[in-house]
Amino acid sequence: MVGEDFIVLKYLAIEGYSSIDTCCYEYNHLLLAIRQLAKMHSLSIIFEEKMSQILGEKVEIDQCFPGVVIESQFLRHELTEAHIHHAACVLKRYPHLVIKSTSLEELKNKAVKKLSEIYEVVTKSRQYRNVITHGDLWTTNLFYKTNSNKQLEHCVLLDYQLMSYGPQALDILMLLHVNSTKEVRQQHTQDFLHVYYSELTSILHNFDIDLEKISPFSDLVQSVQELKLFGVFVGTFFNNFVSLPKEKFHEILKDPKIDFWCNHIQREEAIQSLWNEVDPVWKKKIEENAEDLVELCEKI
Repeated sequence: MVGEDFIVLKYLAIEGYSSIDTCCYEYNHLLLAIRQLAKMHSLSIIFEEKMSQILGEKVEIDQCFPGVVIESQFLRHELTEAHIHHAACVLKRYPHLVIKSTSLEELKNKAVKKLSEIYEVVTKSRQYRNVITHGDLWTTNLFYKTNSNKQLEHCVLLDYQLMSYGPQALDILMLLHVNSTKEVRQQHTQDFLHVYYSELTSILHNFDIDLEKISPFSDLVQSVQELKLFGVFVGTFFNNFVSLPKEKFHEILKDPKIDFWCNHIQREEAIQSLWNEVDPVWKKKIEENAEDLVELCEKI
């Protein structure tokens, strides 16, 4: 199917796929998504390893296709700065999270300082294996298919506009911090990492690539721990606007007097105006994102 400004390569709805309008995915949803991430990431490793063998020198995707995989989501400009300051402002909604030894304003300043490290986090890693990352893993871009018994069968990832080149952990962290509860993250992150690594190992084995030699499991675990800031950041600012009543949120975006994206003060005021209409489940999820942010700030 071809239109004036689009091409439909595959109509997933006919094949039984659909997105799930939910605040938090269940374990099985995340499990299928994790496996799809492993498949996506495997393509980068296969390309680099095989091309390196053929050419007799190290090949990295960002050098082969520099204009395709550059970081475009978190550049040093006013939009990212607004994300940072707004994420810090979220703490004002949860004064009970403020530790006794500091004030809310001090905590907010610490949060801005910590979140400003995002520019280094999203860059190509010198320590961990880099792959083409998806970068936009939320419910709209994850489609699921169920079998005749209504059991989850398969997942596909959509919308690659924000893909870049960086550590595998970035996609894993975004998937979990945007789409799950803190309880799920605490109880099952290690399980998800084992499933991801096992899937990746199996795929690469078919191409005679030993994953443990080029990127050991310990590196994956360590990268997820060290780069947790990314998950906390995207979860905190992302869930705040995704949680809003859609029709009223779209009206705010149309208002020429409100610079929702680049003015963090106006953004917070707009969200507060709709806060009473936000589902309590979303409010709890955003509070958990704020808790994660406070925990990061306590280490400063």
